[in-house]
Amino acid sequence: MKETVSKVFSVHKDVKIACDISQNFKRWYAYEHGIKSAEKIKTKLHEWYGQASIIPEFKAVVKMIKKHEEGIINFFRLGLTNAKAENLNGKLQRFITGNYGIKDKDFFLYRTAGYFS
Repeated sequence: MKETVSKVFSVHKDVKIACDISQNFKRWYAYEHGIKSAEKIKTKLHEWYGQASIIPEFKAVVKMIKKHEEGIINFFRLGLTNAKAENLNGKLQRFITGNYGIKDKDFFLYRTAGYFS
């Protein structure tokens, strides 16, 4: 397996660069950043932006991360996410989809209360 990867990297230098950049982001995103200051985390992230801007295919990823940068930094600072809210929203959407067509609003609310209690 390592030989195959080495051959691919030797022939396609851009693939190796892209792989290195993605691995750098993976190392940056490691949870150990939580013990560092928010400023250090932000500085390292901005360094990664510079690396990633070399490859055009990373532009959309960089744009998305920049859009959510504040929340990502807050995750490392406070350890907080919106995972519980997203989970509840998903359950509610599945419940609504499964009960599509119910015309009695009171019955729907009764079932919703029973499902989520």
